[in-house]
Amino acid sequence: MLVNKRLEIGLRLLLDLAKNPDQLQRARDLAQKEGLPETSARPILLALSRAGFLSSTLGRQGGYKLAKPPEKIRLAEVLRVLGGDGLELALFGRGRQKPIPLERSSPTFPFFASLERKFWEELKDRTLADLL
Repeated sequence: MLVNKRLEIGLRLLLDLAKNPDQLQRARDLAQKEGLPETSARPILLALSRAGFLSSTLGRQGGYKLAKPPEKIRLAEVLRVLGGDGLELALFGRGRQKPIPLERSSPTFPFFASLERKFWEELKDRTLADLL
């Protein structure tokens, strides 16, 4: 399965924060737990904070924590924030073959469009708590 790297990192950071929801955690520590450079984690944490999923406190004792309970953080919203407007469901992109845009005129378009709608419908009811 192929997953957008920014999305994968963001979900992992959110899960780390959800395990200790009341504790402030520094970007450096979160990145280190995930085996990432801080420079990779910081912009994602900032995006999650701007979107209202995280609250942050500046300073030496500062850090990030969830702004709301995991049950209130909808995964569809997280995907849209981290994936941007161009986030699309990609099927079977393994190896050298990369997923290609499917033309509306294709006879298979209705089938794959239906799958994508069902994916997003299912996802809108899922929360961060479902991943814990």
